Amino acid sequence: MDSPSWLAEDTQAPSASTTGAPAPAVAARATATTLAATDASSTEDKNAALRAKVMKRFVNMLVASVCAARSILLILTIPDGISEFVIAVYSAVLCAFVFLSEMTELAFMKWILMNHGYLYSPTWRFMFYLLLASMQWSLGGIWSYANGGALVFVAFCNAYWLLKYPSLRSNKGSARPKPAAAADPAL
Repeated sequence: MDSPSWLAEDTQAPSASTTGAPAPAVAARATATTLAATDASSTEDKNAALRAKVMKRFVNMLVASVCAARSILLILTIPDGISEFVIAVYSAVLCAFVFLSEMTELAFMKWILMNHGYLYSPTWRFMFYLLLASMQWSLGGIWSYANGGALVFVAFCNAYWLLKYPSLRSNKGSARPKPAAAADPAL
């Protein structure tokens, strides 16, 4: 009975090219392939984070605009009671605040980040949106109920985006790009 070929002893001495470490070209090609795969995945992650940032801004600005419009229209039509008027004023101001927090104007972003950093925490932003939704809901009417529901939906979306993409929490990358460094290092 013959033994399998891999068990048979090789009578011929192995050549120098088949022993030892793999050829440098093969190792370099494997490293380049690994690096390319890593770069591709990091590029995909950056693209996904950028898409999430744009979507977050669009959704927040849209909902804040619609809610502020509802509140301002209610203020202009002179509501039935003083409590409704006060809630409409607060709701309009807070919606404007959300709108400003999503702008890329550096002055607004710096002020909001310094004084209202809770908007960059997923938990506190969620609570803020729920508070805003309850204010819209209490104004009454189908438009306010729809705004309240939209704000609850956006609260969940914001929490998801801020938890999935931690780079959105600081929002530092959304400011205008810094000017190039001066050629003279003394400056």
